[in-house]
Amino acid sequence: MIAKQSLLFVGLGFAALLSACSPAPTPVPITEQPGQGVTPPGSGTVTPPGNSTTTPGNDVGISLGTTRLSWSAFDVQEWTHDAAGQWVRYLSQWNSVQGTSTVSRLLYDFQYVADGQLQRLTVSDATRPIRYVEYRYANGLPLEAKEYTVAGNLMGTYQFQITQGRLLEQTESHVLPVTRQVRKRFSYDSKGNLADIQEWTKPAGEADFTFSSRILFSQYDNQPATVEQALLSYPYLPGVRFQTNNPGSRRMLNASGQELSEHTQTYRYTFGADGRVVSKTVSGAGGTYSGQFQHGPRW
Repeated sequence: MIAKQSLLFVGLGFAALLSACSPAPTPVPITEQPGQGVTPPGSGTVTPPGNSTTTPGNDVGISLGTTRLSWSAFDVQEWTHDAAGQWVRYLSQWNSVQGTSTVSRLLYDFQYVADGQLQRLTVSDATRPIRYVEYRYANGLPLEAKEYTVAGNLMGTYQFQITQGRLLEQTESHVLPVTRQVRKRFSYDSKGNLADIQEWTKPAGEADFTFSSRILFSQYDNQPATVEQALLSYPYLPGVRFQTNNPGSRRMLNASGQELSEHTQTYRYTFGADGRVVSKTVSGAGGTYSGQFQHGPRW
């Protein structure tokens, strides 16, 4: 499986993006992000996204309002928007058994009410729905989200503090698969780019939150952020923007402030004449690899 550095839509929801800090700051509401690397139910040999005659890497077959990022023939991400710019579907697919055509796949379907507010996010594997998230709003902004199993059992509750389109704090109370609480703080640079995510956790039975991790983004370019920026938190938050531009690096630190070099990555992007991103190259402990973007027609 190719590691997708910004992909958070996996595991309990989106991929875990956190890891640590130096002198532990005073605990403040902050949260966790479910992660990639876990093979969900429904894995199997699946035809890559697109129609039966199209494989990732070809523009043919990409629908209106769709952006596809192909890391390989079987490692693919796809975002589909409607005419209003709202997400309709997100696909994450990865080669879960290297050397074969076996893939795992997660689909995220977005359901809106008449006024355009996102009401429900349904997550499915290759064969069936496996969980869903429902949202509650205040003054037009997401205030709380609750995640349930497909049978309707509560998995966790997420509460948000959002100001001027930026998520500042997120608090999570998880019931399934394990009981724990998480607090996160998000901070931004002067251009509105996410610079720092700090996390505190409190396992079941513990009295206090413990500072656990930190992620630092830096070396931003001056190009418009790719669609990936919306994946930097779980659950997806409509109306929230984490990045204006694209980061050149991401560093992960543990609770003692030590850099986890195996998780440090640098990024490089290329853009076409129309201003849309063409490719992304990732370098890190696992080597260097590139993904190619293809864009469907604009609305």
